Amino acid sequence: MYLNFYQLKRAPFNVTPDPEFLFWNPSYEEILGTLMYGIQERKGLVVILGEVGLGKTTLLRSALERFDPQRLKVIHTFHANGSFKELLEILYR
Repeated sequence: MYLNFYQLKRAPFNVTPDPEFLFWNPSYEEILGTLMYGIQERKGLVVILGEVGLGKTTLLRSALERFDPQRLKVIHTFHANGSFKELLEILYR
């Protein structure tokens, strides 16, 4: 329905966030720079906090697309409301 009406090449509303549809602004560029620095310099744990719908996951996917998946191990947790022990178990899988 949207594709024809708006003359889009792809569906813009998917279940998983698509970095191609990310609207770049100065805040996102700063966060992306921080993420890239943290990953490239092997700073360990990088945390992005914010309200639902702000683009955290899309921004993270955009950053991860820039790295070779053979050289980078990514652990992405959702709803990490468990104990510290449970978090360690997720990290060591």
